[in-house]
Amino acid sequence: MDHAFGRHAQEWYGGHPKAETHMADWRALMERAAKSTKVVEWSSGNVATYGHLIRVDGKYLFVQFERTTGKFVTAYPPNRRKVGEILKKMGK
Repeated sequence: MDHAFGRHAQEWYGGHPKAETHMADWRALMERAAKSTKVVEWSSGNVATYGHLIRVDGKYLFVQFERTTGKFVTAYPPNRRKVGEILKKMGK
């Protein structure tokens, strides 16, 4: 989770978010995504995942969990093209 925060929290929050002030909210977003019904089989590198798509305040966040263990893999705000790919794979 720290790795995803370090790489993608700036894209989500803007500016230079610090773990001390934003990590609790970041974790809450991951928990919210885990409950999302918008789920698609995806991958992160060579890791097979289930990607959960959520929309918060008009922005999408894509959170991936390993298919076999359910462990968190990564999270990021996908660009418009990626959102289209995800929704298409979901049949939407």
